[in-house]
Amino acid sequence: MIPLGLLLLFLAGCGGRAPRPPDRIYVDVRARFQQGKLPEALAEVDSALQKLASHAQPFWRPRFLLLKSDILIALVRPREVLQALDGDVPAGADSPELPIRWRLLRARATMMMQGKNQESGALLEEGLRLAIESGNPALRAEAQLMRTTLLIRMEHWTPAEAAARETLEYAKRSGDTYLETAALGNLGNRRMRKSQYDEAVPWFEQSVNAAEEHGYRVLSSRFRHNLSICHFRLGDYDKALQVLSQLEREYAEIGDAEGQGMCSGDTGNVHLARGDPSAAVSSYRKALTLARQRQDIDDIARWQGSLAEALIEAGHLASAEASLREAIAIREKVPDSRGSVWAKLNSARIAAGTNRSEEAERQYLETIESATEQRMTAALLQARAKLGSLYLHLEDTRKAEAQFQAIASESESSRSKLNRDEWKLTFQSSVIPFYEDYVEFLMSRGRTAQALEVAESCRARVLAEKLSLDGAAIRRGSVADFRAKARAERAVLLSYWLAPRRSFLWVVTPENVHPFSLPPEKEIAQLVEAYTNPILQQRDPLQTLNPSGLRLFEVLVAPARKLVRSGANVIVVPDGPLHELNFETLLASREPPRYWIEEATIAVAPSLAVLQPAGAAAGAGKGLLLLGNPVSSRAEYPPLPGSELEISGIQNLFGAAERTVVTGPEAHPDAYRQAGPGRFGLIHFSAHAVANRESPLDSAVILSQKGDSYKLYAREVAALPLRAELVTISACRGAGARAYSGEGLVGFTWSFLQAGARNVIAGLWDVSDRSTAEIMIQLYSQMDNGRGPAAALRASKLTLLKSSGPYRKPYYWAPFQLFTRSAPFQDRVLHASPRAKTD
Repeated sequence: MIPLGLLLLFLAGCGGRAPRPPDRIYVDVRARFQQGKLPEALAEVDSALQKLASHAQPFWRPRFLLLKSDILIALVRPREVLQALDGDVPAGADSPELPIRWRLLRARATMMMQGKNQESGALLEEGLRLAIESGNPALRAEAQLMRTTLLIRMEHWTPAEAAARETLEYAKRSGDTYLETAALGNLGNRRMRKSQYDEAVPWFEQSVNAAEEHGYRVLSSRFRHNLSICHFRLGDYDKALQVLSQLEREYAEIGDAEGQGMCSGDTGNVHLARGDPSAAVSSYRKALTLARQRQDIDDIARWQGSLAEALIEAGHLASAEASLREAIAIREKVPDSRGSVWAKLNSARIAAGTNRSEEAERQYLETIESATEQRMTAALLQARAKLGSLYLHLEDTRKAEAQFQAIASESESSRSKLNRDEWKLTFQSSVIPFYEDYVEFLMSRGRTAQALEVAESCRARVLAEKLSLDGAAIRRGSVADFRAKARAERAVLLSYWLAPRRSFLWVVTPENVHPFSLPPEKEIAQLVEAYTNPILQQRDPLQTLNPSGLRLFEVLVAPARKLVRSGANVIVVPDGPLHELNFETLLASREPPRYWIEEATIAVAPSLAVLQPAGAAAGAGKGLLLLGNPVSSRAEYPPLPGSELEISGIQNLFGAAERTVVTGPEAHPDAYRQAGPGRFGLIHFSAHAVANRESPLDSAVILSQKGDSYKLYAREVAALPLRAELVTISACRGAGARAYSGEGLVGFTWSFLQAGARNVIAGLWDVSDRSTAEIMIQLYSQMDNGRGPAAALRASKLTLLKSSGPYRKPYYWAPFQLFTRSAPFQDRVLHASPRAKTD
């Protein structure tokens, strides 16, 4: 029951409007707080407290003070919390909640003040004891939630895990969805603070989903922010930037200056990692300004040090040194061991850049020792790479090589501990710059064979692991192995390595390895874009003699022209922007004008290391699985008239006993699993597909709807073992929409190769329905005549190229490429017997 005096107080303040009793105000303010409307909530709670100030109100005043403290903590204003809760502990006669929450909130504010963990811990333990005695599960959950935060901060990992799980249990018992959501996030925080970023992501995803479901905007923002940090640490810079740009606006809207500053600083981190120091400097300066406005010493030191690093990258060493001195001076007042490691690393870089080599070496070694002790992988790898470069400058090649070899070993160890493919892909991509330095070092000293071995040792590592290939053998892959593979494949192997300073091509023949220097990656990328864009606009390079196409051939292939004779089989291992290029379309001659496909049979491999002889894999499956021409359930995926023609033309080449055809409403995602794809030698999809650039393993083939499902995802494909000689994805962008450094193009091609397929045909860009049907029918007709998949695909393309209609343009015949890991040029016996085709 509401005290009469309090009710009259609120009635007097509302004029002629209907009264709002304090319990309603309290509920409304708490709802605004949980929804992230922090300035509004703070203003309303202050208004309520002002009305209460002239009246003795022991029932409601302490409750509004505690609610105000909740809001101030969300706004990261701990000093004001301590001021609000200054004085005697409220009595618990009316409710035990008051003294318990008073202790918990004072503990939380004290915890936010640097260096006060002991005082905070005493308040928390007393609050937890009282909460347990009260028998109130919500109070117990709240107490353990704050205790978990403190334990994580103190790096007491085991008790933090126990406290977080108890929080979740008691939050569920009390039915408090806010505390339950916060508990899920703390399970993620514990893993993130321990640098277990991949393990943190699922917890943060759960907490974000729960926060958004219940409208808890503050929690949603916090946990999405933490997700962005995990994506960044795992090397997924695009996803991290996308989240941070949204969050910075949200923090500004809810009045969270600390969150806004952290977003600016974390955005600087991503820009710096992506090689854009100018953008990073701008973001760090914004974060630094916000930290100074809040007088947050810790954040001032953090962003001052980060600004120094960005200035180093931008080449402004004098400004960097001044910024770093200020950061170190602040760190002496506010100790931070992890921040000190980065400060030491940046001091070493400045010393190296100003020719103080002995000082730089000493500081790099100290950084390596500290980073190893604290398991700071990123700092450790960077310190080793910079120290290796310093040794190169000092012409101490023995010490330089020792550092680069350590990088290879330590990055492999870190990658292997990650437990989801996406995180292995992005982590592998993030360490490629260190390999670039190593390859450049070896090539500059004429150690061609070892440079190729190092380059190939870091390619397709995740794919090799999934194929259960010997990781140690791949790392030790020798030039002799690569020459043997060229011999077994009856092919010339072209391995490309694109890097900022200069790029390389190694041509592997059965007899030798021949190295060539190429232009920097940026120049090659510009040529690829200038050539492929007109092709995608359905122009004919033979008519225009596109100069970029001629130049690309001159840069990429002409140096090896004597080794790649007309009629050769060629396996290309692309790198970087070359994944977006179909080498068959290169203009191999001006007079007469012709494409390279007219001179060579070309396949693409993720790496030389994953190439396996035909006999090395398990026996191939038998027969054809043909799945497609589904019933459209979405307007954005209209029916494909050519799909029916394509399926009919292909199935007629096989006898009834040799084919399993699933079409129409039966062609749903479950149908692929139910067919037992591991028993087939050939698998063919004819349907729409969508490539997901942000999350490539969420790319999907669009099939008929069954229940809520109409997508067969790439990650599902990867989980079902195959023994197929060939998988064909007759759909738009089936090859994938995103290339990862070191791993290549990831999407359906990667997933089918991972599942065990020896060869995959898939599209680089959107395809024409009618021309695709012609290519596919020709493909299987050529294989029916005994040709291997590479020769069969080439012949089907040449049929269109030599035609007189519009399909002669590469837009129609060039999207499909053959991706291989085993024997693409080997002739095939398609049927069990010559008469098997007859029904």
